[in-house]
Amino acid sequence: MAATDADRLDDREQLGERDSTDRYKWVALANTTAAVFMAVLDGSIVLIALPAISAAST
Repeated sequence: MAATDADRLDDREQLGERDSTDRYKWVALANTTAAVFMAVLDGSIVLIALPAISAAST
């Protein structure tokens, strides 16, 4: 049984939807990874600068 043009179009539409869903997941992962990295970096900066900040305030 040969696939009709409508069947092929449906298959491509389903692949396109899955492709955009996968792309959304990668964007969400990249944003989360960047946010965690920035939080760790900010925490490290504060811990390193804290002695100098507390010495300057006394």
